[in-house]
Amino acid sequence: MYSQQGPPSAPSQPLTSPLPQPGTPSNLPISASQSSPGSFGGSFSQSSSTQPQSQSVPKEVALNLASLCKVGQDTVQDIVFRAQEIFQLLRTVQPPNNFGAVVAANSEKKMKILEQMKTIRTLFNRLKKICDKLDEVAEDPEDRTLESWIPMKGVENEFQNYKDSDAYRAANEERRELLEQIVIKNQHLKEIIDYTRNVIWEINSMLAAARK
Repeated sequence: MYSQQGPPSAPSQPLTSPLPQPGTPSNLPISASQSSPGSFGGSFSQSSSTQPQSQSVPKEVALNLASLCKVGQDTVQDIVFRAQEIFQLLRTVQPPNNFGAVVAANSEKKMKILEQMKTIRTLFNRLKKICDKLDEVAEDPEDRTLESWIPMKGVENEFQNYKDSDAYRAANEERRELLEQIVIKNQHLKEIIDYTRNVIWEINSMLAAARK
C-alpha cells in the first residue's frame, strides 16, 4: 500500500548544468562549424571550399572553348547541308511551259529555296557570333591575322621551308616505306586471288567432264 503523502517536492538541483557566466570558460565541445574564423576548423573549411573553385576555372574555360568549337563545327555542317539542298532543288527546276503542274512545282521549290536561304543567313549570323566569342575568349598573344595561317601561293611564310626540316624527311621516308609494303602486300594478294581462281576453274572443269 502506498502511503498518502503530499505533492512531490521540486528537485533540489536542476537536471541540466547552469549556463556559464560571462568570462567563464565552457566545458561543452565546440564543433568545427561553430568555431571562430581564426580557429583551425574555420580556416580548414574556408581553404577547402575555395580550392576547388580556383581549380575549376581553367576547366570551365577549356570546356567553353571546346563546346563553342563543337557548335561552330555543327553550324558549318548544317550550312553545307542546306546549300546542297538548294543546289539539288535548282537542278530539278523545270523551265516554264505554261502548264499548271510545272508552275505549281516551281513555285513550291522557290518557297523552299527562299526558306533555306533565310535559314543559311541565320546560321551565318550564329557562326559570326561564335567566331567573335572565340576571338574574345582565346586571345592570341601573337595577334596574328587569319590570312597568316593560310598558305597562299606567291606569299612568303614560314610554311614554305618545311621540306628542309628533318621531321619532313623522316616522315617522307616512312611514307615511302609504307607505300612499298602496301605494293608488296597487294601483289601477294593478287597472286592468291589468281591461284584461287585457277583452282576453282579446274574444279568446275572436272565436275563438268564427270557429268558428261
